[in-house]
Amino acid sequence: MDAVKARFRGLAVSIDIRNLLEEFLFHLASADSEALDKFLADEVSSWHHDRNGLKYLQILVVFAELAGIEQVTFFVDQVEDFTSQSGAAKIQKNVKIIRDALLESEPFASRASFVFQLHPAAWDRLGDAWRHEDLRSLGWDEPLNASSVVVLKGLETFDSAQMLADRCLNVPEVGLPTRKPGISPFSESALKRVWEATKPRPRYFLRVLHDILALGKDEKQPVLDEAFVQPKIEGLAARAKEADAETDSGDVRLA
Repeated sequence: MDAVKARFRGLAVSIDIRNLLEEFLFHLASADSEALDKFLADEVSSWHHDRNGLKYLQILVVFAELAGIEQVTFFVDQVEDFTSQSGAAKIQKNVKIIRDALLESEPFASRASFVFQLHPAAWDRLGDAWRHEDLRSLGWDEPLNASSVVVLKGLETFDSAQMLADRCLNVPEVGLPTRKPGISPFSESALKRVWEATKPRPRYFLRVLHDILALGKDEKQPVLDEAFVQPKIEGLAARAKEADAETDSGDVRLA
């Protein structure tokens, strides 16, 4: 703990590590990782996290540096969350925070990389602010980005949809010990019908599978075959898509 505090004194970063932040650092330095999980889940409120989240990340990266970890990669999911309800000024402020606090300041600048995941509609809204801050473009179709941008194309084949269903239905931490691998209780034809109604969006596919599982449980159906799925699929697929209807950008890849 003393080493982390001393390292911050050597950086051009000032953090008052006390109260919950000091407890966080104590748990990081402890060998009891379960106590750390419990502390973050039970004692760090959403309000405190929202106001101090950057400080937690700064402490974590300095701790990792002192532990001998040379590179840290952060995966920032759903960047569209800070564009969907924000005006141009707020978006500009958020992008400036990303540049100043995460990309160009220590302890991140020398050892942290960031992977941003975002909807095409989000890039349409934050692109001007991103370019204004002189950050490298995240444009999915720019040739210079071929080595650093991955376009998620979705479930283009039934094999990919079947693999996704298999993985989600057989998570070891939640599955029964007696469960056999595979797509049960779905039949292959039922799974294909769901994929045809929702492709290529994995989110829609999984939402409909979840709803069919819930209906099958309520109706005590041991096998969810095409006969069970067919009368329900149109309404369930439409419902799964409703949540995204207002934010859809019309991007042809999302058709």
